[in-house]
Amino acid sequence: MIGVGGISFIFGVIPAWLTTFFSFPGSKIFEIALFFPISIPGYIVAFVYVNTLEFSGPVQSSLRDILEWSKGDYWFPEIKSLGGGILVMGFSLYPYVYMLVRSSLKNVSNSVTIASTLGFSSLKSLFSVIIPSIRPSIIAGLSLVLMEVITDFGTPQFLAIDTFTTGIYRTWFLLHDKYSTTVLAVAELIFVATLIAIEKKLQKKGISYSSINTNADYHNKRSAVESGLKKTPNEIEWTAYTMGHGPISTCLNVHIPLIKKSILSGFLLVFMDTIKELTATLIIRPFNFETISTRIYELVSDERYREAAPFSLIIVIIGLISTITLFTLDDKDKK
Repeated sequence: MIGVGGISFIFGVIPAWLTTFFSFPGSKIFEIALFFPISIPGYIVAFVYVNTLEFSGPVQSSLRDILEWSKGDYWFPEIKSLGGGILVMGFSLYPYVYMLVRSSLKNVSNSVTIASTLGFSSLKSLFSVIIPSIRPSIIAGLSLVLMEVITDFGTPQFLAIDTFTTGIYRTWFLLHDKYSTTVLAVAELIFVATLIAIEKKLQKKGISYSSINTNADYHNKRSAVESGLKKTPNEIEWTAYTMGHGPISTCLNVHIPLIKKSILSGFLLVFMDTIKELTATLIIRPFNFETISTRIYELVSDERYREAAPFSLIIVIIGLISTITLFTLDDKDKK
């Protein structure tokens, strides 16, 4: 978890800072592209990673052909290993940190300008304004990453890494030991609940450090729809009531039109998670019921990689379209 958290921190915070405060050729494309990994399930990334770098994959095969090596003539890192899992999961999950930190930095840019007019140097602004303001976002993002690491099944299963979730699956479906499964599941739930509690506590402390009030759309809201509602001025609702609109009429004619982007964003987030969800689907799906993700899992488990590729591509394309749409909605909302 520490390794995944470290990768997520580096590739979440630094690119967010660069794309927010600096303009360079291709910065807009770079800003959007950094979102893309969140749309691709980790198990698909692991599938591509292994099949590209394994002994019979194109990388090692090309090296042997070009350098006329044979097996045993060279050393290559173990692909299905803990290190490989850290890399795959880190580069799959860092967008959680990037997304939250980027949102905070966009909101804090005005505060940085104010700090400059008050005589703050760049270094003082960094430590007095920027870091305290993005600290809650970093904590929230890393908490999400760690929770994803704990609950992920497909990626560690494919990379032959033992985790809580793979242990739960194996104990339940292979050993048929419901008692041990329950113990493992409760332990995992306690760990996740502890992470959430720590995150909330640290966020409250982090917000108090800031000398200039800032808000980040993501870590101060619990959902996209709630975020949209909180942005709606109370005066609009009061005006609707004074014009004779009741609660239902106000909701239909005032609230929904104002938060339609937030509703769409929330729908897209749920849609993406539903499409790529594997763990829960494998456990609670009805008999003889398949989804795209479970089909990929079964084909990859049987090493039928060619058959799994089209299904993987479908998820990737759907995810990329959804991510671009989300980014566009968020970008328009900031303007």
